[in-house]
Amino acid sequence: MFGLARIRYTGAEVQTTPTIPERDWMSELSERRWAVQSERGSEAAGLTYEEAAALVRRLRGERMSGLCVITDEAARLLPPAKQGNGKRPEEGRGPKRPRRGMRKSAT
Repeated sequence: MFGLARIRYTGAEVQTTPTIPERDWMSELSERRWAVQSERGSEAAGLTYEEAAALVRRLRGERMSGLCVITDEAARLLPPAKQGNGKRPEEGRGPKRPRRGMRKSAT
């Protein structure tokens, strides 16, 4: 009984959606304005989109997480990538110690 009226959009500005010409869109992808971001930080900048996609594929093969392609402008706001894989080498760590809280209680 008191339902909402159906909305009809009939204006010309609503019926047509502006499109970006393909040549403009493609030229932006070929510009050296793309960067690759990972969980470690900004991996590389100043790439074409094709180069950035290739770097993402290579890093994904190395089991890197959090990969995305962003603009150089956005990458400048983020820290550079930390070198290495974030794991310490096994040598030089010293003897293993038991975890805290793992002692058997005296009951």
